[in-house]
Amino acid sequence: MTMKTAIHNQDLLETDFEEDNNLSSSKALLDLSAFEEYLSLKRILLAIAILLFLIAWNRGVALLYAMDALVVATLITAWIIPKFNIRNIEVDLFLPEKAYEGEHIPLLINTNKTGLFNRYMIECWVDFAFLGSNKQSMMLIHKISQPAQHTINLPCDCRGHYTINSFTLQTGFPLGLISSNQHRTLSQPSSILIYPTPIDINQFELAKDQSHSAMQQDINPKAGGHDEYIGIREYRHGDSPRHIHWPSSAKRGELVVREFQQNSTTHLNIVLDLNPAANFGKGKHSTLEYSIKITATLIQYALEHHYSFSVYGLGEEPFEINNKSGSQSVSSLNNALEALAWVKANGNYSYTQAIRQHMANNRRGGTLVLFDCMNTNQIGSLLPELQAQHAYPLIYKFDSNSFNDLDNQNHQQAQKNHPQKNESNLMTIWQISRGCDLRMLFV
Repeated sequence: MTMKTAIHNQDLLETDFEEDNNLSSSKALLDLSAFEEYLSLKRILLAIAILLFLIAWNRGVALLYAMDALVVATLITAWIIPKFNIRNIEVDLFLPEKAYEGEHIPLLINTNKTGLFNRYMIECWVDFAFLGSNKQSMMLIHKISQPAQHTINLPCDCRGHYTINSFTLQTGFPLGLISSNQHRTLSQPSSILIYPTPIDINQFELAKDQSHSAMQQDINPKAGGHDEYIGIREYRHGDSPRHIHWPSSAKRGELVVREFQQNSTTHLNIVLDLNPAANFGKGKHSTLEYSIKITATLIQYALEHHYSFSVYGLGEEPFEINNKSGSQSVSSLNNALEALAWVKANGNYSYTQAIRQHMANNRRGGTLVLFDCMNTNQIGSLLPELQAQHAYPLIYKFDSNSFNDLDNQNHQQAQKNHPQKNESNLMTIWQISRGCDLRMLFV
């Protein structure tokens, strides 16, 4: 027992020693990183020049004076030439008007210079908000000798409307010891509107009750339709005279009309929460962006299957998209995605107000898509009202804590998790955390 205890204690001591070494190494790296800005090459050369001058002055050695003059000349060259190299340069930036989230877009850079000498190694720094976390991008222009056009592909990381007003030119040519920069303003600002990209899905399962399902056909007999003819019946008040079957009416001695079977679908209602207090996370990993992504997917699916839909939100101004006919067209999808590209969380209304306002202005019944970002019971309190209007809620519930947690390790762990589904006769709830694969919502 004594020997085992001694071995165990020795293992603990070795473990503690390794942890102390790791902590010491981490601390040393942090200490070095704090001095990186002071250990630049220009500071080192300046210190060498001062040191050589003092030694040469003390010893009177000509070679030391020559070495000192060479170092000083290097510093002067590295300071003066970049200032001339960045002067008299004309740069214009152009972005395409529209793009889709996830695409790579071409950024056009027109360059020109005035003066006798060419310009070399010019860095163009631009702040692109649609790039996500790494917003600032640098484009290196190797040589400017005559009017030229350069093209650089940039990824569209997040939907929205973005405008470039200014940029920064910087160069350290030829030695790279000292950099010179100029902040420029574009004569004509360049704007781009990035559409949300819907998820490609094959099926969309909702309520099993056919009267509530927005993705299954309801067969309703209706006189005067334009679908399959199923028979005749007696005339009723409100029937169109155009569909009176005159031969049968003459035989019976009373008016009868032709009856058709019309295919129709219930309405798909989507309500967005545009209150900034309900938007958690940043960039494309925010509850609003997840909501827009899901909404764009549902709109595309509805149009492909001829389902009517409406989207509503209370921002600074009421936001609304309507397609009551259920017609399928490319322009309808593009118009809907363009409207979603402009959506911002800038409203002062509660989500409960937005839901009630939408239900008051739209048809009863159908599937009601809601987004629970606050993890409160505000949607639960509306369930009796929604049931009274024959609306079946499909709720996407976001874990707000995961969207606020920017720890990379937790984010990578969340990417391995799938959305969780809870279904009942009254509603369907999807639990979603930051980094979840949204495609799993539609399998």
